[in-house]
Amino acid sequence: MARGINRLSAAQVKNAAPGSVVQDGGGLFLKKSQAGGRWFYRFQLNGKRRDMGLGSYPDMSLSDARKERSKWAACCER
Repeated sequence: MARGINRLSAAQVKNAAPGSVVQDGGGLFLKKSQAGGRWFYRFQLNGKRRDMGLGSYPDMSLSDARKERSKWAACCER
């Protein structure tokens, strides 16, 4: 099965259970908590997996997190 990007909707993010991890594809995921959550971008650098924090949910919306992921993916792509 092919990996897609932009698989989530804003409603899915909002309704995700606290303690869960929801993935949007392309390395973007949200670790949901009681208070909100944190957006992360997962990528590889020099053969090692890295997780970069992008911002807090709901302060950073899904669309804003996607824009940040795209910015960093273009920057770090090799």
